[in-house]
Amino acid sequence: MSELNHYPSPTPEDLRDFMRRHGLTGSQAGALLGVNGRTIRKWTGGERSMPWASWTLLQILMGDTAADEVRLQIQAESGSPDRKNA
Repeated sequence: MSELNHYPSPTPEDLRDFMRRHGLTGSQAGALLGVNGRTIRKWTGGERSMPWASWTLLQILMGDTAADEVRLQIQAESGSPDRKNA
């Protein structure tokens, strides 16, 4: 699992901008990720770092193509087949 450590969490600004672009409130983002609005506030306020997995999941759920690029990068680095096209 240590190979995933080089994928950075989003900055609070990244998360706020993403939510703004997609018209998401903190409550809506929390509902998508299975966390409460307080957790989203901590992430957007910089009190805690948003886990990379949560960031990627949010991007996937909102149809953001950046998440597909990350998936392909991980597969290339790990030698895993592309299950999406399998």
